[in-house]
Amino acid sequence: MNYKYLFFIFIVIVWGCGTRKEIIPKYRFEIGKELTYLIKADVNLNADLGLFYYNSKVALDSKIAFKAIGTNDYGYRIQCDIKDVNMEGLSNQIEVAALVGINSLRKLLSEFDIDEYGKARVMVNGVEVNYLSYLVEVFFVGLKDINEKVFFSTNVYGWLDKNTPIVSKYEYESFIKEKRGNVILIYQSGSVNTFERENFEKSVEPVSLGLIKYEMNSKFDLVNGRMLDKNLVIDFKYEVPLKQGLIKTKLKVSGNGEIKVSPFELEI
Repeated sequence: MNYKYLFFIFIVIVWGCGTRKEIIPKYRFEIGKELTYLIKADVNLNADLGLFYYNSKVALDSKIAFKAIGTNDYGYRIQCDIKDVNMEGLSNQIEVAALVGINSLRKLLSEFDIDEYGKARVMVNGVEVNYLSYLVEVFFVGLKDINEKVFFSTNVYGWLDKNTPIVSKYEYESFIKEKRGNVILIYQSGSVNTFERENFEKSVEPVSLGLIKYEMNSKFDLVNGRMLDKNLVIDFKYEVPLKQGLIKTKLKVSGNGEIKVSPFELEI
């Protein structure tokens, strides 16, 4: 027996095992291909306006479609569309308001940039709006942020009413919970805390208008570089001051629910 060949084979095997590379999670988009996901949500909603109390179990289903239309210095340019929205359990007035909000979101997220690690960039009038980028990243999950705690505050203020600007403080962390074959399960938990801008900037302990907390599990396909199933559990509670003429009151809104996202049509 030629021991030189045995030694050579042994070296090749050891070298091969030692240099085997782990698949690095990255998103992959094929230009012109559309990824469509089905969103189903069930939310228990409570609203208290003093003399008026509203309680309902709300069901929503919709489709959201993403299509890469090109590349740029940031990564991919993505077109997004929210369509086939159906809601049950809302009064007519609240449903109209919800549809206005969804249509506004559809317009704001109609196009955005995203890199191969899921870091999004949403621009409005030439300025990146970080909370809109955050909404995209909640859907895709930032792969660079795994095992890190992330904190940031709103860089473009929202409005409670025409005279009251608001700011939100965001916090989240994520980690890989398990790996099965070519699919990893990413766990993420986070919160969004909202304040009146003046109170937030001037007070040592600003008074919160409301808090959203969530836990999310997302399955990611390492080979195809795309998000698969996603399950999101949310809990929220808001206490918003309202003024109608000389009358001041508070709108208390609270609830909890579950949102599920699954592939509808991976390729069209």
